[in-house]
Amino acid sequence: MIKKPFCVTVSSLLLLVALSGCGAARFDAENGSAPSVHIGSQPSAASSTASSPAAADSFAYQDQACDPMHPLIASRNIRLPRGVGPESRTAAACIAIEWLRNERFPIPRLEIVRSPAVDTSRGENDAKGILTMERILGPRFTPQSAPILLLLIGDDQAWACDYGKRSIDPRMPKNSPFYQGESSWSDEWLGCSKGKSALPWGGSNIELSDGTRFVFSSCTPADCAAAPENDYEASLALRSGHELVHILQLQLGRQREIPGFDWMIEGVPIYFDMAAAWLAGYSGNWRALEEKKTPYEAWRKEHPAENVSIALLDHYDWERMSGTKMQMRWAIGQLATEYIVAHWGIDALFAMYRNGTDGLPGDVVMRTLGISKPDLYLRIDAYLQSELE
Repeated sequence: MIKKPFCVTVSSLLLLVALSGCGAARFDAENGSAPSVHIGSQPSAASSTASSPAAADSFAYQDQACDPMHPLIASRNIRLPRGVGPESRTAAACIAIEWLRNERFPIPRLEIVRSPAVDTSRGENDAKGILTMERILGPRFTPQSAPILLLLIGDDQAWACDYGKRSIDPRMPKNSPFYQGESSWSDEWLGCSKGKSALPWGGSNIELSDGTRFVFSSCTPADCAAAPENDYEASLALRSGHELVHILQLQLGRQREIPGFDWMIEGVPIYFDMAAAWLAGYSGNWRALEEKKTPYEAWRKEHPAENVSIALLDHYDWERMSGTKMQMRWAIGQLATEYIVAHWGIDALFAMYRNGTDGLPGDVVMRTLGISKPDLYLRIDAYLQSELE
């Protein structure tokens, strides 16, 4: 027999933009009980002060794309991160300004479904992270404020497969680049018809056929059974907006990744999910570069004559980046994203997806950023070395 999910209903959400100290957003919810969590009574679009970013194609290099001393930032007493160079503060300022300007952006309907193995305390931080990301990037989605479904599952494959087959598979989009033909989400991700004995730990995303943005997250049995034990554990849930960025990437790229820019696939979501966790209240070192320095330094010793930008950006080889080098792969994409945002801005970064649907990789960089791809990668290479060495 399939157990029903044990969940809590959040009938209304007030995501306040008032910041305290390091820039934590307050998150208030009113609790009740029902089969799933529903967050947000959506304001009308007319009440929003945010508007869709202009769809410009080309941008000029700037010493600082955003002002870290911007009045919005100063008025909220937001403390920006510091790196070796000014880029970390400048890029964070761009993110914070976007978030503050979208203060009245309509909150989408967010439904949270937990499997029976997931503790009822799980989900609040995920919701905070998702809605913070929505406030940063929401005006860029088409349509705006589309509903979000968050599925949290633990070590209960029978329940997960039953839910996936009933609630997700029938809503699979026909144009999905990942699920075509006879395949389905429950088969491709959960292995329901392939004899898998355990569920994968991680996350996935799909824009469903009815427009709902579906975000899936799983946890290990130990993690599922209890509330987060520390600030860092809580920050991982606050980074759940990561999957929304993947949906936006595919929307802007017309359901295609940009050929020749594999580092952007995870690098862009990782940078933005870390920034969202910071704005949602995580007080730790959200750039998390210390843990990535050791594999980076080891790689440099193994390849002393190899140009980092060519080896690791232009040839972003998933096999070479496996194991302990995964942290380095994330750091490279994260810092490359940070560099582009700092010098060209958020609009330019996402314009690369629109421009990337046609032409060669070098054309995308020249058309969007006004410099050649080798020149961009040499600049990022210098930035990687300054931040990681």
